[in-house]
Amino acid sequence: TVVWVPPDHANPGHHATWTAVLETLRARGDDAFPHAAGPDEPGADPFTRVVHAFRSCESPALLVLAGVFDPATTLPCVYELLNRCPSLDVIVCSPGTTDTDLSGAAEQGIDCTYIPTEQMAFTPAETSTLFRTAGVARTDAECHALNRALGGVPAHLAASVTLVRAAPGRLVDSH
Repeated sequence: TVVWVPPDHANPGHHATWTAVLETLRARGDDAFPHAAGPDEPGADPFTRVVHAFRSCESPALLVLAGVFDPATTLPCVYELLNRCPSLDVIVCSPGTTDTDLSGAAEQGIDCTYIPTEQMAFTPAETSTLFRTAGVARTDAECHALNRALGGVPAHLAASVTLVRAAPGRLVDSH
């Protein structure tokens, strides 16, 4: 079970992060997370409810926090969540460069890998492969120009494939 929590630029912070996770679990509308349902008690910590929801899930789950703007306060809770929910894996995406100390994961025996953004970006060759695999005919030069224009960001390149399918034309203006 994958639970994708989109970034909330308007409400960054610890409380907002776990409230967004809880709301995402509730919005799923399935029985995978029965302890996410129901009204919140006044003053209740949404993190505690999230822990109960993931502990009640009968299958392995992957939580993707797509925009963590305060890793220093969110990561300790992620570590606790992982310790309390053994069938859960978590991906934390923190925009920008980070000098966040990840030693807390190692101290608690949590397997943690930091992947910088530049290592996640597509290369021009991977961009060509993406278009070719999707059945969208483009030259390597066009794919290279698009990759450079979009910084290799996979989500942007995938959206470009969809756009070119819907409205064939030049990928990048020469201006």
